[in-house]
Order: sequence, then structure tokens, then C-alpha cells
Amino acid sequence: MWHDGEFVEEVNIPLDAHGLHYGGAVYEGMRFYQTHGGCRAVFRLDDHLERLLYSAGVMEMVCPFSVAELKAVILELIRRSGLSEGYVRPIVFNGSGLGLCAKNLTTHAGVVVLPWEQATRPISLIKSSLMRLHPASAIMEAKIAGHYVNSRLAALEAKRAGADDALLLDYEGNVAETSVANVFLINGGRISTPACGNIFPGLTRASVIALCTEQKIEVQERSVSLGAALFSDAMFVAGTACEVLAISRLGDKTYDPANPVLLRCRELYQQAIRGQIASRTQWLTVVEEATS
Repeated sequence: MWHDGEFVEEVNIPLDAHGLHYGGAVYEGMRFYQTHGGCRAVFRLDDHLERLLYSAGVMEMVCPFSVAELKAVILELIRRSGLSEGYVRPIVFNGSGLGLCAKNLTTHAGVVVLPWEQATRPISLIKSSLMRLHPASAIMEAKIAGHYVNSRLAALEAKRAGADDALLLDYEGNVAETSVANVFLINGGRISTPACGNIFPGLTRASVIALCTEQKIEVQERSVSLGAALFSDAMFVAGTACEVLAISRLGDKTYDPANPVLLRCRELYQQAIRGQIASRTQWLTVVEEATS
């Protein structure tokens, strides 16, 4: 771990931390991989850190560290971890101070590096009874900790029902996303995904769209009704933690987890994160050069 400029074994957070009481924290999740070339690399590190500072700005927090400084910290933490692959969680939060609009709050930053298992098993979903946050009640593009109360409640409901995760609809009754990932549908070889506006526009989502477009695979960003989702041949989720993962079931509807378009999307993403697509190597930040 790293906290406020120091590499540490543990961190003590005060009980009156504003971010703890009011959800005033912003964070990112990113992955690092052993690449095809033999070195470790972080996927879309700069993009994640730029969004972290954007999210902090939305919360009117001035992060005491720049993108360049956080980038150097993350690379050093990965080196110290000894992990060949894993997950990185940077967070920025407000320190001591109670009261919703407390003044003179301090801002703190931390990073933790963790091992992470590769998800491969297709997942089951139920339609959540909860609605995805209304876009007029939140800044959808910011990754704010408090927003995820909505996601957690939906995920807990799904677990109680015996499903892996929940599918949330937006305020118009259209498909939004799962608790922590974006959704893609496949029908007749064509891909569609909910348009930005009522969803969190994830970087994995953007990566999949870019990779498909480059390979002449059509992806439509549009409103997707629940009926369209239930009519689809296949569905998958995309997110940093799950990468590209097939959906096997939504309620009583089953999907083909071996759909060729789905498998191609997964293959393209796996190639990109491991440096096998020359046009997308700029997405990778090398931790250390491979040694012979």
C-alpha cells in the first residue's frame, strides 16, 4: 500500500473522515498483466488516473498528487508486490470533518495493489427491482464511491435470488448496466450497447467498442429495451474486474456463451491487454522491461 506519499503496511483512517460518512471518495480500478512480450504492463493507466482526478474535481477535492506522481507510485507498488498480474485501486478521499458541507477538509490519496483471479465462468443475472441512478441526480461520468450504494443493494438482491449479479434498468425502463459492468447484446452478428447518458461509461466498454470498430464489427450505441435484451442471441458484460465475460442467463432467458461474435470480442480484448495488437500498444504502460 501507499498513502499520502509513503509506502506503508497499513493505514489508519480517522472515524470522523468525511469520505467515510458522506461517500465523498473517488476511486479507480485497473489491472496489470504479463504481456506477450514477457514484461508486466498496466492497461490504460493514464486514462484511469485522468478520470480519477476528474472525479475528484467533481467532488471539489483537490488531489495533492498529479497524474505523473500517482503513475510513478503505482508502477513502484507493482514492482514491490512481486505479482505478475493483479489489480490496482487508487482512491482519493476527504479526511476529518463532520457536516455535509464541512469546510477546510483535507484531501488524501492512497493506492493498494492486490492479486486478482481471472474470471472465466459465464454469469447469471436477474432484473433488479432497483433503478439505476437517475442521470439528473448524479454525475454519471465520475467514479464516486457513494454512487455504488445503488450497485451494492442491487447485487445483494441478486445474490439472495441465487444469481451472480443484477441487471439495472434506467429511469426510462431501458437496460442500463449490471452492478459493476457495462452490458453488450449480440443479435444476428451485430452488437449493441446502451448509449452514454444513463450509464457509467467504462474504459473497458470504450476499449471493446474501439477494438470491434477496428475489426469492422458493427457496434451500435443506442437505447436498449428489456425486450430487446430478452430477444438477443447472446449477451456479455465488460469491466476492469471481469474483463469481457459471457452472460448465460437473465431470469428465465438463456443465452449462448459460445456465440462466435462474443468469443471474438473476448479474444480481441485479451490480445489488447497482453500487447498483441500493434495499433493498441499505447494502452499499455510497461512496469519494467523484460529481462533476458
